[in-house]
Amino acid sequence: PQALFFLGLADQTGCRPISTSVALDRLLAFDQLAKEVTAYAQFAAALDLAAPRPGRTQHHRTALEALVSQMSCYELWLEEGGDLTQASHRMNQALLANLKASEDDRDN
Repeated sequence: PQALFFLGLADQTGCRPISTSVALDRLLAFDQLAKEVTAYAQFAAALDLAAPRPGRTQHHRTALEALVSQMSCYELWLEEGGDLTQASHRMNQALLANLKASEDDRDN
């Protein structure tokens, strides 16, 4: 993947880069929330599919950190009831700017 976008609602449509550490924290929080909502950990333990292991959380964090560190990360806000074309345009602008910066880095 080249980029990671976190979608949200706001007063106006916009897009801005965020740091890898912010993106990683959000991914880990979403992952934890998904596990809680679906009760994944409890069912898996009950079925003996995933016994708790020391260091498992750190391994998961390290793997996600390695993935996220290779991407550009952004927040993308959509105005409630707004035009998705404008949001798509903002995403494209961010991706093109990222591509140009990557090409400039390679040329230098």
